[in-house]
Amino acid sequence: MREGDQVPVEKGRFLDVLPNEHIEAAPGLCKSVSYRLVEKRRRLLDEHRHLSGLEIGALKKELGEESVTREVCRPLLGFSGDAASPNAELWYEVPCLTHEATFLSNDETSELAVKHRHCRLPDVLLMAEELECRTLILGHFSTRYSHEQILEAVESERAQAGYKGEVLLALPGEMAQHRVEG
Repeated sequence: MREGDQVPVEKGRFLDVLPNEHIEAAPGLCKSVSYRLVEKRRRLLDEHRHLSGLEIGALKKELGEESVTREVCRPLLGFSGDAASPNAELWYEVPCLTHEATFLSNDETSELAVKHRHCRLPDVLLMAEELECRTLILGHFSTRYSHEQILEAVESERAQAGYKGEVLLALPGEMAQHRVEG
């Protein structure tokens, strides 16, 4: 896969392949990607909304689909993969975002986050709040943290960021889902 590819998933749905900055690469090269699941549909043009189904069908037959409808793409899900920093541009209007949050705070791990090109929990929560993302699935936490430390940090940082959406956690070494009440 290459940057900008659209990988068909099923009729009307595809994966956008999005470059991220987790691994440095020479100009023009991409060594790490994120993904966005997108739904592509055709919508009736506003000027034809008053028409009946039969009239719309006749118009499509006479003028063609493109003259009666327009293509609309709607993001459904975002997956950051490993990422150097949260990139809100990639996740605009994504209702459900799966994002890495390797480090739990900004102060203790700033150097590590920059050096290893991973995200910090407070930055991800602030981005999710700004985007009004409905569901945030956090994972890829550093194994230096216990489950209790992660849960406490998520609750605390979530409150600080004012994030009101649903938060689900994929804790290190577990396949179970953890919901954080807010």
